[in-house]
Amino acid sequence: MKPYNLLFAFLLLFHHALFADEITVVTECDNPCKIRESDGLPDSLPTTIILELFKLTNDIPNIQVLPWARAYNMALDNKNILIYSISKTPKREPLFNWVGDILIERYYVWELNDNKLTSAASEHFYKGKSFATYRESNEFDYLNQLEDITTYSVVYPNQRLHMLLANRVDYLVESEQTLKETCLSLNIDCSRFSKVIEVKELNTPLSIGINKDSDPEIVEKYQKAFSSLSSSGTLSHIINKWKL
Repeated sequence: MKPYNLLFAFLLLFHHALFADEITVVTECDNPCKIRESDGLPDSLPTTIILELFKLTNDIPNIQVLPWARAYNMALDNKNILIYSISKTPKREPLFNWVGDILIERYYVWELNDNKLTSAASEHFYKGKSFATYRESNEFDYLNQLEDITTYSVVYPNQRLHMLLANRVDYLVESEQTLKETCLSLNIDCSRFSKVIEVKELNTPLSIGINKDSDPEIVEKYQKAFSSLSSSGTLSHIINKWKL
């Protein structure tokens, strides 16, 4: 490389370092999530999308992997903090600015094949039954609205599967993709579980959010970057690569 080209490249890097913003991003990585050895980040579709997003904004991501409740409250209470992956529920929608939707997750009630219902399922079948649920999750809120059922909340999502396998509960609620990933991580035959009914109330977008009081220019920057990611086909390519 010629000396003046080298100098120009150095000046570009210096300009980027001088004017790039460091943006705090919070997320969680509960089982069955895996941490990458290369950078300590969750090895997931949403992480891939976040990193592509920062390539477009030229900002520096400070990604913090935290317990969900802490990550959620940090993004809720502090300006200019991004959060992923967060379900965009009607309850949460007015609490954040929304950068973009990654995909729609479909949730189902699951049971052991040994206990399979013999007729079409509906909510009245749940009366007198029990569910294992992940504390502070969307399913937790949904199940606690149902009448005449018993819920057992757990700290870690994979604990629900163990409770179902041990016949300590009748059902659990989960998306098919997450159930498959959990089975794989725990070396469990996923064919042992059957769908009872789809819980359409929980089928909400899995999204990227940003604190409601964030600087408008930062919100707009990331919304435009996500829109570009989608319109260019890059988002679809990443999703297809992950085979979700």
